[in-house]
Amino acid sequence: MAFSATEREQIRSFLGWPAARYRQSDALDQALDTVSADRPESETIARSLMAEIVELDGDIKAMLKHAAKATTVGSIEQRADYQKAALDKRGRDLIQRLANLFGVPWYSGYFNAGPAPYIDSRAARGPYEIVEG
Repeated sequence: MAFSATEREQIRSFLGWPAARYRQSDALDQALDTVSADRPESETIARSLMAEIVELDGDIKAMLKHAAKATTVGSIEQRADYQKAALDKRGRDLIQRLANLFGVPWYSGYFNAGPAPYIDSRAARGPYEIVEG
């Protein structure tokens, strides 16, 4: 079953492909079409990854809601920061797996307050080099 318009936008959002530059996302749209048409098992994996990302995002929001109430206690604040960093790393790992599944780069720091990794524009098609920037 092909990705719905909502799923496509969700994937675009997770990978940091801006909706405003929709025409520039032809590579992503082509990858989504190819997976939907030729690789139904990969489409299932993509949906599973997306569900994990959404669940993890909810976990982070819930954790931050409770951590905000405990910021006056130094040790609890540190543990909340550590937990947030661990959840962010898991989120980045899931997004990287989603990007790898489609063979496209991811551009945003969806689970990262710092600079997002990006794909070196000089890289040829195929395996991409992740460059921290």
